[in-house]
Amino acid sequence: MTRWVKNGYFKHIMLRAGLSFGVLCVCLYWLTPHLTQNVFASLPSQLANISWAAWGAALALTAISLWTVGRYDGVAHQHFATRVPQHQARAAGTISIALAQTLGVGVLTGALARWRMLRDVSFTTSLKLSAFVSLSFMIC
Repeated sequence: MTRWVKNGYFKHIMLRAGLSFGVLCVCLYWLTPHLTQNVFASLPSQLANISWAAWGAALALTAISLWTVGRYDGVAHQHFATRVPQHQARAAGTISIALAQTLGVGVLTGALARWRMLRDVSFTTSLKLSAFVSLSFMIC
């Protein structure tokens, strides 16, 4: 533990955790006005009206989509020569894109998620990766 403090790792870890928590708080603050009693009361009936085939199709297409977009991160890491192994790049990319799509503010949220998951990648590189993946996806 003392080695982490001496090398500055502890500050780096706390900064990453603090930024992640800050983004979570901001997202919850933005979401709060939309969470009314009516939303929670009508949710079970709305979910019950969705067929099993629709659920299955949605899950399958979501899995295919996230797998595909995760592959974009592998290409992005090769482009920027980050030396991150492909399986880690794809996993971090898939998770960060899922979070960015769920929380919004895609490039920033994706960059924060990548930065948090990949220790050896700086925030600037994470931001470049996030922008690269977003732009290449939109162009394609």
